Amino acid sequence: MADIKSLLKKRSTYKCKLTIFSNYLNLLNTGSKISELQRLDLEERFSRFNVMYTEFDALQSEIEMLEEDPEDLLEEREDFERQYFSQTKTKWLASTGEVKPGQLVLIKEKTPPLLWSLGRVVKTYPGVDGITRVAELKTKRGTIRRAFNCICPLPLH
Repeated sequence: MADIKSLLKKRSTYKCKLTIFSNYLNLLNTGSKISELQRLDLEERFSRFNVMYTEFDALQSEIEMLEEDPEDLLEEREDFERQYFSQTKTKWLASTGEVKPGQLVLIKEKTPPLLWSLGRVVKTYPGVDGITRVAELKTKRGTIRRAFNCICPLPLH
């Protein structure tokens, strides 16, 4: 069994990697279009992000088991997860209900959220009531239409 200091040091490397990933997402959202190469790069980073989360979760659980006062660690875990892992779940945290052309989104599929495809909104379709509920998305496999409840906009800030 490893000592707690080495586990905390290892956890800090995960935090560093996820901060870099967060900065990368923010950089992508500043531009209007991403290239096919950037899209493939982002998909690869999302797959590594999923693996990192699994490793972080196991590591954090081990730290919590070794610590005498796990309450402080639980609060630290919640803060960490809220800051870094919520980036793929922005739809549920703060949604304005607006998806605009040019916006980068995750397309909800029947897989874990970190495996969802990326797309860019090409066009939106308002209903008879004037409220837009459907978007046309450009993906690496072509152009598709999805309802707003099947897409998750990536944060713009």
